[in-house]
Amino acid sequence: MLKIKNLILAATMAIVGTFAAPADADSNYTIPAGACVPYESNIQGDTYNTQLTGGQISFNVGETSQSYFVCPVWNDAVNDLNTKTLRLYSKDPSGSGSNAFVKADLQTMDLTDGTLSTLCSVTSSDNAATFHANSSGTGACGDPASNDMLWVFVTLERTSTQDVRFYGIKIL
Repeated sequence: MLKIKNLILAATMAIVGTFAAPADADSNYTIPAGACVPYESNIQGDTYNTQLTGGQISFNVGETSQSYFVCPVWNDAVNDLNTKTLRLYSKDPSGSGSNAFVKADLQTMDLTDGTLSTLCSVTSSDNAATFHANSSGTGACGDPASNDMLWVFVTLERTSTQDVRFYGIKIL
């Protein structure tokens, strides 16, 4: 099953990799939620809603489940950044409660041998807010190899009717 997911992920990255724009060396790299690709199970299950306002992603009314999204990252843009900090923009009124959260993992695949790894993670469960801008520690993401494929894997989960939303990510 993991091999199939990796194959789907690699194909998705090849198709959508051009949607994210490169950043300047002194800037940052931003991906709005609307540029991320949902997993097939989320499309078939009709679990999420992409809103026109800013491309934010939320659950459909009454839906309680997990939704997964893959956000493409252009490796050359990230390699030019100095601090490698992952920032997640989201809404999670539950805060540290376990009934809702948004999590982002900056992941990489070594294109020489297919090794997968997570460079850093950030979650909305750190505090309750109508708008979060949670960050990994400064420099926590480390440096990917120049031949790595990069993406951010985003998980939205809710087990109640909390209004959980994913707005986007930024790599600083």
